[in-house]
Amino acid sequence: MVHSNFVENVYRVDERLIQQDVILNSDIVADMAASLNFSSKYVGTAEIKIGAGYTIRLENEQKNLYKESVKCEQHTRPEDAIFAIGQARGGFTTTRIGETISENYGLHMSPDRSFQFYKRESHNRRSDEND
Repeated sequence: MVHSNFVENVYRVDERLIQQDVILNSDIVADMAASLNFSSKYVGTAEIKIGAGYTIRLENEQKNLYKESVKCEQHTRPEDAIFAIGQARGGFTTTRIGETISENYGLHMSPDRSFQFYKRESHNRRSDEND
């Protein structure tokens, strides 16, 4: 499994492009600690539940995948974890899964990009002010 803290060309539902600079795991961990609404997703200060018994630990600026508290082998395929999580969420089949992990960060999972964090952005939609 490839380790990376960089996300490029990750699309949201509305097809807006997300391009972020490198996101440090230490920034994500600090935000996790401050995001009480998402505290149920955390196993520890640097470990996040992502479903189906899988967690991601942020260790020394790497993201490591665990299954039932056992570190997955490097050759573990992201699509296997994505399939298991999809089944646990209700049996749907998908190749990509997103997860909100804190007030300011989300996690994007796909075979081509593996497990990538991104900074959540909110965009205010305004109606036409010329009405």
